[in-house]
Amino acid sequence: MQNTKKPKYFKTTKMAEFLDVDPSFLRHNKEKLFFEGFHYYQPYGGKILRWNVEVMELWLHGKTKDYEEERLLQKLVG
Repeated sequence: MQNTKKPKYFKTTKMAEFLDVDPSFLRHNKEKLFFEGFHYYQPYGGKILRWNVEVMELWLHGKTKDYEEERLLQKLVG
């Protein structure tokens, strides 16, 4: 039997390929559409991003809107 387990994280180029978007779309929209600690992580404070595959799939299907609105509200309130 073949292992079909989905990876938990992708680098930016792999995530862009997975979503069929340009990698610059992901980079330019971090902290606008995508939030650190939810959509992506920056291990060790480095430049390489690790995108959460499960969360990005939800985003693709429009199912993370409530969380995104809550994060924006928290930023505004402080």
